[in-house]
Amino acid sequence: MTVNWIAATNGTEGGGYLVVRYTGTPETDANPIQGTAYAVGDTMATGTLFVSPATTPKTGFIQYVGNNLTLNQTGLTSEKNYYYRIFTFDAAYNYSAVSSVTGKTSVQLTAPVASSGSNPTATGFTANWQAVTASATGYSPSGYTATVYSLGTESTFVGWTFPTAVADSSSITADITTTNTTASQLVQNSGGTITTTGISGSSAAGSGTGSTGTAARGATYYSTSILSGSVATGDVIYNTPKPAPDKYWQVDANTTGYKNIKISSQQYSAIDGPRDFKVQYSSTGVNGTFTDLTTITLVTGTWNTQVSSIALPAECDNNPNVILRWAQTSF
Repeated sequence: MTVNWIAATNGTEGGGYLVVRYTGTPETDANPIQGTAYAVGDTMATGTLFVSPATTPKTGFIQYVGNNLTLNQTGLTSEKNYYYRIFTFDAAYNYSAVSSVTGKTSVQLTAPVASSGSNPTATGFTANWQAVTASATGYSPSGYTATVYSLGTESTFVGWTFPTAVADSSSITADITTTNTTASQLVQNSGGTITTTGISGSSAAGSGTGSTGTAARGATYYSTSILSGSVATGDVIYNTPKPAPDKYWQVDANTTGYKNIKISSQQYSAIDGPRDFKVQYSSTGVNGTFTDLTTITLVTGTWNTQVSSIALPAECDNNPNVILRWAQTSF
């Protein structure tokens, strides 16, 4: 706080002003000793001790000695009363009568912490922040920023449409893209390749009379490790769970600028499987934790559209590190 006073009518006659701060309401005799010089930092114990009941002495702290008419006080305790007495003195340190002033410091408020914006519209959003102390009577937002999402129609920002024929490849680049997803890839795990396959009952690449799609070769789904017998007999154990799914399709999806993310896919199973899958997501990249989203059970010879507009959690909104997997869960 700042303490101010008016100059003495007759001047200081070669002296100046003495300002004393007290720890409580000063007693009537809480005055400097005549003829005594004081320096900033000095203390003086005052108080009327021989009255009934006795009063506790108040300690005076010398805050200023000089000829200015103002004193700026810092480092004080918030919401506390401070008591001051101001005296004029001459060259011989004769002190005048007292002039008293009392002041109370205000609450030292901390800055509120901003939280996520909400209720976005085409022209604005709701700003939110955490409350501070109970003494706060209002807030004045300044410099709050948040991402405002477009409320346009829902659109696909990344997708993979498989062509009729695919040369053996370790990945396929998305053909439906936005600025952030032009390089998004669909890959197989464990070095598997993607190749054209018939889906009418044969596991041989490119054979069969049905529509063509893609399958994983070599180290992934269509290896003999998923069969209990030979491919020719179709002797497949569909219901044996894989203890730790290690074969999957995987795509990366940079969702920056998008929210309320949904995913859709179609799958087809041949007679020799595989049949059972689950969709997983990671919001922290390929090395993050993958969380189950939904399960899929395929029926031989039928396109499965079970994964249709499945919502991803909010942590996947506006996130450049979203990874999705379609993991095989049975042999």
